[in-house]
Amino acid sequence: MALSSGEARGRVGDLIYNTWRGRSYVKAFALHQGEFTPAQIEARSFTSMLTIIWQSLDPEPRAAWQHFADKHLLSSWTGQPKRISGYNWFIKLNYWVQNWDGNYLLFPPSQLECYTFQNVTSYWTSPDLSVTWSIQDTAAIKESIVIGRLEGPYQCPRTPNIKRAGPSFPGYENNGSLIFSSLEAGVYYVHLTWVSMRGGISVPVHVEQVCT
Repeated sequence: MALSSGEARGRVGDLIYNTWRGRSYVKAFALHQGEFTPAQIEARSFTSMLTIIWQSLDPEPRAAWQHFADKHLLSSWTGQPKRISGYNWFIKLNYWVQNWDGNYLLFPPSQLECYTFQNVTSYWTSPDLSVTWSIQDTAAIKESIVIGRLEGPYQCPRTPNIKRAGPSFPGYENNGSLIFSSLEAGVYYVHLTWVSMRGGISVPVHVEQVCT
């Protein structure tokens, strides 16, 4: 009777059961079609390597990462807080370190770094949308990137899409910018995420409604 409980999760035959935001659903299992992009192949390689490292960790660093997870909530790219495991924090933080110089953090950072987007503006020049911002502290963004996502258009009865731009590498400049191309007119939401590639991340997501 597990499939009748409303809490079924996982694959059964050719069907996948799950619950998302309190709503249970079932969908057909489909194999991945087409080739992975170079970025996807790289991300899978880093994740596999870090998973092997995690499996070889001693109890002390594992416990430290779990303690870190208990004390820190992760904000998703939409700004919604959620709790993830110590393993997932290890993978998430070390992905950028591994990407930067091939190393990894054995223990979690003492605290997450802070960054605030300021003066976020958008410019619509059909069919492209440019988003710009100024930085909070030039020293804070050394060896960091900004990832931008665009959610929309919101036009009933259509389901909005998600476009990703970037990443942007602000460096030591006092501003940054991203461009979303080939858009149709409508209402969009811009989400910006800042990530340090030296092991500290914060995700103070700035959400701005943009009407094109």
